Amino acid sequence: MLGHGRKSDYRSRRPARSVVGMDTLITRTEIARRLGISSERVRQLGLTRGFPEPVGKRKAALVWREADVARWADMRRRPWPPE
Repeated sequence: MLGHGRKSDYRSRRPARSVVGMDTLITRTEIARRLGISSERVRQLGLTRGFPEPVGKRKAALVWREADVARWADMRRRPWPPE
């Protein structure tokens, strides 16, 4: 049984990703965490040629296919740790 304050704790620990069909979708925050860079840097990379295009939105956040971002990271020799 969750106490009153525990619900918000649960939500703050939820990963910023979801699965749609066979694709795992991740937000800019999750990309930044996995690459070890800031969310702002991910935004900047999103403006460059070659970075994967977002595939949609989840609430107000853009989402990318995890496989697309992992492939991009691998091509640039950036470590992409598994979740």
